[in-house]
Parts: sequence; structure tokens; C-alpha cells
Amino acid sequence: MSIKKRKFDSIEKMLSFPKYITLDNDTLTLKNCIINFDFSLVNFISTISPQSIVCVSNEQKETEDTGKLYEVNCNITFENVDFLKDVSIIGFIFKGKIELKNIDSTVRFGFSMCFFAYQYITQFNDEQFPIIIDGITNTPLFFFDNCYFDSNMLIMNIYCSFLLVSKCKINALIGIVNIHIIKDIKQLANDIIKQTDSIFLDEIHVHGDLKIGKVTNACKMSLHKIIIYKDGLLKISNYNDDLKKRISYKLGNIELVNSIVNGTVIFKDSVFRKFKFDEIDVAGNIIEDNINYVDLDNIETANILKNQAKKQSNTYLYNKHKAEELNKLFINKTIIPIKDTISKIDHYESNKKLFILRIKTVLKSIIHNLYIFLISTLLAFFSKERFLLWINKYSNNYGQDWSRGVIFTLIVSFMFYSFFTYSINKIEFSNDFSQWIFFNPTYWKEVIGYLWLPNLDDFKVLLNDNNVSVWSYSYFIIGKIFIAFGIYQTISAFRKYGK
Repeated sequence: MSIKKRKFDSIEKMLSFPKYITLDNDTLTLKNCIINFDFSLVNFISTISPQSIVCVSNEQKETEDTGKLYEVNCNITFENVDFLKDVSIIGFIFKGKIELKNIDSTVRFGFSMCFFAYQYITQFNDEQFPIIIDGITNTPLFFFDNCYFDSNMLIMNIYCSFLLVSKCKINALIGIVNIHIIKDIKQLANDIIKQTDSIFLDEIHVHGDLKIGKVTNACKMSLHKIIIYKDGLLKISNYNDDLKKRISYKLGNIELVNSIVNGTVIFKDSVFRKFKFDEIDVAGNIIEDNINYVDLDNIETANILKNQAKKQSNTYLYNKHKAEELNKLFINKTIIPIKDTISKIDHYESNKKLFILRIKTVLKSIIHNLYIFLISTLLAFFSKERFLLWINKYSNNYGQDWSRGVIFTLIVSFMFYSFFTYSINKIEFSNDFSQWIFFNPTYWKEVIGYLWLPNLDDFKVLLNDNNVSVWSYSYFIIGKIFIAFGIYQTISAFRKYGK
């Protein structure tokens, strides 16, 4: 059953209908209304309960927007209220409780330069929330700007196009739960292409706890200039968790940029498309718990997660992120140079000559960069570091895949034993394929026997044969070395499961 709401065009008309506005036991309540005027909380409280609001003449707390700061000593409850015009609650010190419930706002709704300072609770107690915002729907922008949170706050069931928390200081427990980003398919597709932020946290100082959970349909969450102090906690959980069973994730990029983590950051039960850390200083802890993602954005992200896993003695995550770090290093020397060149082809005007000129320029650039790329790749591959990266990748995927170790060992055994037997003229190629040694079961038994490292019978034969070339000795010995390496890589990949 829907609640019948009455529409008001001014606060004066509201006063004629007292059942929509009540003042009882220091609690000012507004309910079941449609507000179709420029709502001012100062005027509203001053009109209904003037004794509950005081203008504070503290220059340090005066706001740039109003030049004044108002202290509110009563409790405020808004329930089942629709706002048809922008609502910006600016310049307040809230000493009482606040409850906003079932607010429908087709316009912007939020708080700026506000101090939430109800002190009659135990801070960080997740059962005591003097400030509750439960149900903000249809708003294009829900925001907190330049706010100070000295009392616990629970924000839940928010349906908005964009959530902004900027330049805030958190000294208590702030829970932001069940955030649903509302976009139609066309808007969402455009956001994915442009990687537009759905949630933006900027310049936030966390001395207390900031917990964000159950976020759905979010294209991107950006956290910029966040400072997590020693006792501070930032927890992000169930972020796009509804996408976990999908094969391809188009939503869910998250980035932590230009930030300092001296406390704790937790990512839990979440799905990210891309995970990015950039220019962050981590003296505290970053904890992963049941995280799924398609890709890490850069080497720095992999490196930070790897170091954190090592710090927490998590061998599995350490090996995983180490593999990702090395793979990123490998890609940076190969794929990225070509992508950077192709990205130079931008949109062109209808001028055909200009388009042809641009194409010629870009083609020359691609050819030049391909040449540089091929030369640098060859040089890099033959360097010791590149060779070690390559062989570790394909022998056990940097300690992640023991099956690669087995396959690698079998391949090098076959390859080097074939080189060896060919060098001593045991392999001959005739027009009759059936006569090739590869179709002889005895040959494959010899290949398997070559895997047995102590078996040096063939090498003893070589030593007694003065006509054998140095290549035969080399193939035999190098093959044994690679077989030993393959066995070691297989065992080392197994070891991660025992820790």
C-alpha cells in the first residue's frame, strides 16, 4: 500500500498542515511530503523550533558557502519525503540524532561543510548509529563534501547515478551499504567506454573506520588522496559481487591513487575488472579476501599486492602476484609499444586529404616502432634477465602451475635427445615416413630413459668415440641440465600447496 503524500510549494503552506510536521521530545519530524520549493534546513528548523538552532560565530568553523555555521541541538527525522529541487545541507554542527528514511530525490542531494558530532554513544560500536540515512532513491548525485564525522553513521540503500565523498575527515565508524548505481543501458555502455567514475572518494582522512559494502552496477570506483592513519580502516566488500558468476566483467574498475596507507585496507568478496594502485605509500596493511579480478592495471599494483602477501605470509597470493608482476614486465616490453602507436589514430574531420596524410604519418610511425620493437625484443630476449623471465613463465608460470613443469620437462627431454641422436647419425630422414625413428617405440623408450638423470650410459659411449663432435657432448649435457631444471620447477610449483 503506497503512502499518500501532500505536495507543498512553500514552508508557510506546510505550517497549515501540522500532521506533516511534528516536534516531540526534541525530535523534529517531517514526513509524507513532496517538497516543491528551494528547501532550506536553516529556515525549516528556525520556523518550527527556533530554540534548537544557534548561529555559531567561530571563525575557524565558518563555511565559505554561507559565512555562517549553525549548531542544531534537536533530533531530525525525515521520512517518506520527495524533493523536486536540489537539496544542499550546508554549514551545520549536528549535536542530535539524524534519521533520513525513504527519501526520493530526482535532483542532487547531499551535505556540505557539516559536522556530525552526536557524542552519546560508544564510537565504533556497529550497533549504535545516531545518524542513519536509509533509502535515497533516484538522485543523480548523492554527496558529502567537506564534512567531519565524529559520530557513527550508517548510510544504506542508496540508488544514485553518482556517489561523491570529498574532503572529509572520519573519526568514527561510517558504514555505506547497499549502493546501487542507476544507469540505463545506453548510459552504462557510455560509462564503460569512457571509464567514468560511479563512486569517487577524494581527499579523505580516515582516523576511524570507513566501510563500503554491497555496491552493484558500478562502472568504476576511484579513491584519490586517501590517508588511512595508523588506527584507521578502509574496508570495501561485496563490490559488484553479483557479477562473480559471469565469464567477462565489463564493470568494476577500482583504483587507489596518490594515497597513504598507514592503517588497514581490506578488499573482501568483490569482483573487479581492473585493479589499480598508483603512487601510494603503504606502511600499513592491504588485505585481500576472496577477490576476483580480470587484470591488474600496472606493475606497481602487482608489486604492492605481492609485498603485502609476503608480509602476511600468504604464499599462494605471493606467488600469484609475483607471476602477474613478471607478466606485466614482459608485456611492457612487447605489446604496449604497438598499442601506444595505434592509439595515435584519433578522430578525423571530413577532410579526405587530411585523413590520408594522417594515415601515412601513422603508418610510418608504426613501421618505425615495429622495427625498434623487434630489435629491442631480440636484444632483450637474449639478455640474462629476459631469458630467465621467459623460461620461468613457460616452465611453471612463475611457480603457479606444476603441470607446465611436467610438460616442459618432457619437451626438453624429447628435443635435446633428438638433437643428440641426430648429431651422432642415429636419425635419418627417408621418403618412407614409416621408417623414421620417431615411429619406432624403442626410440621413445630411450627418450624416457634420458629423463633419468643418473643414466650416463650414452655419455660413456661418447667419451670412447673420438669421432663424436663437440655439439653431441653439448646437446647431451645441456639437455640433462634442462631436465633437472624442469624437475625442480615442477617440485617448486607443488610446494606452494604445502605452505
